[in-house]
Amino acid sequence: MKQNNRKMKKSRIITLVALAALMVAFTACNDDADQVTSDLDALELESDAALETTYESIDQITEGGIAFADGARTDVNGPHLEDCATVDHNTETKVITIDFGDGCEDRHGNVRKGKIVIEYNDRKYVPGAFRIVTFVDFFFNDIGVEGTRTITNTSSVDSELEFTVTLVGGKLDFGDGTFATRDAEWVRTWFVGEGKVTLSGGAHGTNINGAEYSTSVSESTPLLFLRECAMGIPVAGVKEITVGDRSASINFGDGGCDRMVAITINGETFIKELKPRNGQGR
Repeated sequence: MKQNNRKMKKSRIITLVALAALMVAFTACNDDADQVTSDLDALELESDAALETTYESIDQITEGGIAFADGARTDVNGPHLEDCATVDHNTETKVITIDFGDGCEDRHGNVRKGKIVIEYNDRKYVPGAFRIVTFVDFFFNDIGVEGTRTITNTSSVDSELEFTVTLVGGKLDFGDGTFATRDAEWVRTWFVGEGKVTLSGGAHGTNINGAEYSTSVSESTPLLFLRECAMGIPVAGVKEITVGDRSASINFGDGGCDRMVAITINGETFIKELKPRNGQGR
């Protein structure tokens, strides 16, 4: 029974972080457009987002740890840090350590273990400020997390906040010999007072089946997110995706609050509506 529960748990976790065999489900164009675009939806909304989603959630923990170290009570993706983790702030070396010990469970049943270490030089919104995030025996639901996540404020004007986000040596280790890797560099621009964020850059690595993948978003056609749309997916921009020797282009539209995208595979374009995940508005 324990073994079955472990398998079910791992299956659920892989689904949540979207690293299951969906990445190899991306096939070449065939006569069944619905099947092709369905597979690509899985690639776009699940597999491609997997590692990035994990590290984005770690960004939230990072900012929560910094806020708590500054004396603020904070709720980070579930538990209050002060109720669950030990936060140590060395003001001389500017290092914050968030220690989840042997396990800290949030309201969704996710368990974090180990430490997240944050090096910083200044407050987030100061041009030139950075956060360097590393891990010491850190696990999320028994999945080992590795890599160095660096967020740097590269802003040059007051009206736009620009952050360069890099991930080096990113890895999720599932403990049974399977793992997924990711290296990435993104530029995230927040237009203050306009309720919009753009994203450009790219990532590459291998999925749990050993297939190489890459994604890229050009500065000329960045992904655009609008607060008013509240969908969690871009409303404009173009993303190029390659898995193995197969590739596709996804055009998210012209800025309207809809889920319609144009997917081009092998020179053929399909219009597809991206469905919300898990009943949520994403």
